[in-house]
Amino acid sequence: MAVNRGKRHKIIRRVRNLALGLALVSACCAITLLLLSSQGVSSSESKRPVTEKHSARTNVPSTYPDRVDDVLARFMEDWSQSPPKDRAAMARFFGYFQYGPSLELLRREAGKLYGESAVASVQALAALGDLEALPVFREIVRSPVSPDAIKVAVEAMGTWRDHHSYSSLILTLLDPHCEGPCVVSMVRSMVRMRHPFLAQYLYLIHQVSSSSTARLASAAAMTILDDKLRWDKSVVSTLRDAAYAPDLDDLASDPWQEQRFVLGLWGAGRLSNAHCKKARDNALGLLNDAPHDAGPTLAAGIIMANLPCIRSNTAKGRELQARLVGIAGTLAPGAGASRLPVLGDARALPFEDPPWVDWLVQLASRFAVWQSTPSVAGFAQAIEQLEEAQTRKASLTPSQHLVVDGDVRVPKGNWRKLKKTASAFEPPEDFDSYDFTTGQPDWWPSWIEFTVDDGPRPKRLTAILDVLAKRKLKATFFFIGVNVVRNWLPNPAETTALLNRVLDEGHRIGYHSMSHETGWFRHLQFWHPLQIKDDVELYRRVLSMALGKPWTGQLARLPGGMGRNLLHVRYGLHLGGLKGHIHWHLEDENWGPSTRLVKLKFLAKRLVADGKPTVILLHETGNVARQLEYFIETVYQEVHSEKTAQN
Repeated sequence: MAVNRGKRHKIIRRVRNLALGLALVSACCAITLLLLSSQGVSSSESKRPVTEKHSARTNVPSTYPDRVDDVLARFMEDWSQSPPKDRAAMARFFGYFQYGPSLELLRREAGKLYGESAVASVQALAALGDLEALPVFREIVRSPVSPDAIKVAVEAMGTWRDHHSYSSLILTLLDPHCEGPCVVSMVRSMVRMRHPFLAQYLYLIHQVSSSSTARLASAAAMTILDDKLRWDKSVVSTLRDAAYAPDLDDLASDPWQEQRFVLGLWGAGRLSNAHCKKARDNALGLLNDAPHDAGPTLAAGIIMANLPCIRSNTAKGRELQARLVGIAGTLAPGAGASRLPVLGDARALPFEDPPWVDWLVQLASRFAVWQSTPSVAGFAQAIEQLEEAQTRKASLTPSQHLVVDGDVRVPKGNWRKLKKTASAFEPPEDFDSYDFTTGQPDWWPSWIEFTVDDGPRPKRLTAILDVLAKRKLKATFFFIGVNVVRNWLPNPAETTALLNRVLDEGHRIGYHSMSHETGWFRHLQFWHPLQIKDDVELYRRVLSMALGKPWTGQLARLPGGMGRNLLHVRYGLHLGGLKGHIHWHLEDENWGPSTRLVKLKFLAKRLVADGKPTVILLHETGNVARQLEYFIETVYQEVHSEKTAQN
């Protein structure tokens, strides 16, 4: 009887628990449906789509709040009569509320480049996702304007993965117009763009940039790349110097000293697990030895560095965790009382954002605030006060890391629009002229010209030079900038000697782009003329450094020969101090890596007999030196046999 009663009670409890569970699930579903329905009603009532034309030319979302439409429209009406401070406040609201009709105003204001209203307009255009503002953003990066404007512009370019601006960023990073966080943002944008030669370009910046910030940030960024350059002694040394020996006296008073420490510690901790443990133990030692006033700043920096090994269950690891949790709890109650804070993406280069006003605009959108501060000037004053308060606690908040994923957002350029950028360009008289290489031997047919692309590859280039030197022939070499970089930086003396040998023996060096992008999206034919100019200037800078003297060449060849007749491409080459594209008559289908020597024999005889100007396209392939030698000897024999027959 007792057993049956126990079973009965157990069944009753199970049924009761099941009923309570079903009731709880039903209540949650009802609440969820209620919330979703209320949001749907609110959304349908408060938002309306932008025009189809507007959506097609920008990344602006297709809706914006209707309840503040009247206020934002009033701002637009008052824009021309408003002082810069009020325009800055208006621009912030336009950006937050994704107000599409303000785009033209914002573009004009941002185009001024200087002033508070211009900076705020840049921020608003970035928030609106306005791709047509990219030319303005690129000009901001090139100009010594406000560091905040540069920072916002490069972050937007990185977010949109603007591959067309890659050369501009690298060129600017060699001699930046700003320091501190704005330079770090440039490096972070480079990482976001995922260039195939990212490691080589970061190493270039680390080795030759005039900015210590750029050198440190590039070294830190290299630690998350799977490339052997990350283990270069100079890279490791840069990170260790910043992480292991900060100036504790200046740490609390100089914000950039703290940021240098964070960057160094962040990078050192990601080289390897062993380096991470050393960096962690060294950070604990610094924390124990730091003066009282530097302790909180040092602790905040260690937390921001987000070391992957910080939670290891060792004595020093537990001690450091306890110290950080205690300090974090005193600085920001609740943040570190129970656990160590985790800040952002472990692979995202740390930096601090300038205070933004989303939270202020949300507050100001309430009708009570609109009534209490009816003027734009009142909002501007509130912005200043609240931003100042936000700045004081910025070091305790995680940075807003940009996610490194997603598809490319910046489309390839439109040829019709790009053509308009060069509408006033009239090529100089000698722009399209190409003089064959001078100084050839008397026996050589003056109508045959050798051009060699895609170097330098030291072993192959040396073999080609040896073959040409044997008969004292001259050629034109179109080098790729990144190939110069990755040969010169690890082997400066040998590369400099080889490149100077090219010029000393009478050959010429031409521009063949920095990266030789031939894809349909990234090719130079879709670049703005100023972007092409930046690529040429970066190439000139790199080649001059590798040569040890200025490169004054004017010859150019586009990757794949594509886009050579487009007006904006020709204009870009002209802006870079070059002549028009040098094309060819014979390429790989006539002479390539698999070409048989007997075919070259017939080719040589035909070219000698034709007497037509012929530019031959060669590449630094493995067997080209042997083919070239056979071809030259065939031409030599053919010319001399003709002379013998004539005599």
